[in-house]
Amino acid sequence: MTQTQIPIEDLIRRYEQLYLPAVTDVLDRKGYTNQWLGRQIKPVGPVFRIAGEAFTVKYAHSLLSSEEKAVEADTRMLDEIRRNHVIVVDNAGNQITGLWGGMSALVARQRGVKALVVAGGVRDTSYIIEQGLPIFAEFTSPLDSLGRFKVVATNVPININDVTVYPGDIVVGDMDGIVCVPRAMAEEVLDEAEALVEQEKKIRNALKNGIPPCDVGKEFGHF
Repeated sequence: MTQTQIPIEDLIRRYEQLYLPAVTDVLDRKGYTNQWLGRQIKPVGPVFRIAGEAFTVKYAHSLLSSEEKAVEADTRMLDEIRRNHVIVVDNAGNQITGLWGGMSALVARQRGVKALVVAGGVRDTSYIIEQGLPIFAEFTSPLDSLGRFKVVATNVPININDVTVYPGDIVVGDMDGIVCVPRAMAEEVLDEAEALVEQEKKIRNALKNGIPPCDVGKEFGHF
């Protein structure tokens, strides 16, 4: 497998047209049966179909670190985000605080970030929604991460739900959650998922037209 040759803007646009089960069905066929980031991570606020390149952020406990250093790490991370990124956050098991707030979301939106995915909590939720930044997270919390957790690394491999997310992987999401497509196979998965969507359109039309399910199955296979 080779890295995609499709321009990234086109690749993301085409992934945004897909629904998640089509992507996971193709991944299953290729032996990648655990690329879903888990049932805990769900849309917060309006549901969008999203796709983009993974920009990974790793947090850790920061009770012993200074506020100044924690703030510096946060702002340095914000300086690194770019257009078409999906920010994917490993929260170090934090089940207390919101790791992103309205100001961070404002910067992300201005820079063309596609979505925020947090294995943990977010805060300033209404403000993030007002900015138009799609959110996928486990929970919301009013508590600040400052003094509790801090950014320790960006653009490094992170692990969520036993899925390793690498910087640059293609992250796809909708109402069913978030899936990570390894970048090296992103074009191949895209082509096959698009073909599957077209096949399923034909199946739906056949069923809508009253063709018996057994006959549809004989023509199209499992559905």
